[in-house]
Amino acid sequence: MRAAPLTRSALAAALLASTSSASEPPRPNLVVIDGLAGVWSVSTKDGGESRDTGLVVGSTTATSRTDHPLRLGYHRALGSLTLGGGLHYGTSAGLSSQLVAAPRVGAWIGGGSLAIWPRAGVTYGRSTIDIGRESDTADELMLAAELLFVAPLAPHVGLSFGPGVELGVSGSHDSYGQTHEVRSRVIGAQLGLVADF
Repeated sequence: MRAAPLTRSALAAALLASTSSASEPPRPNLVVIDGLAGVWSVSTKDGGESRDTGLVVGSTTATSRTDHPLRLGYHRALGSLTLGGGLHYGTSAGLSSQLVAAPRVGAWIGGGSLAIWPRAGVTYGRSTIDIGRESDTADELMLAAELLFVAPLAPHVGLSFGPGVELGVSGSHDSYGQTHEVRSRVIGAQLGLVADF
């Protein structure tokens, strides 16, 4: 007759242990690769001209100063809060370069088989094309929000995926001596990797 209460106690303890492990915050150091793959819709208003590139798949080109090339990031977990960001720098044939910096504040919710990682922040992008004495330079600052989900792939490694949006708040495009105001909008979904240590 004593077996039933003991069994119930053991089940309750196991349930409590699994619940607490599922809600544990991430380990303090997160290394992140954003933009490993994805689909984005990029729209840019450059002066009086509007450009809609439609859907861009994979790491994107310099359509917008803040589109989604591959970004390597670091985030510090403080309890369930995360602080950090991603960075990209690339050049092509010595004629063009692109810099993207994306600081983020996030909240790590849940764990176990699936964690939810909403993030918000700003994205700054700068691209330059130099041809002889001529140059084409653009800078842009955008507000960003992302809703990422993180599923485990291996111990301390997870796959991140989810939608995001970036909206331009300020920017300029200096094209061969003529300067225009730039505003971009990027909406899409991405895949990435998250590792903790």
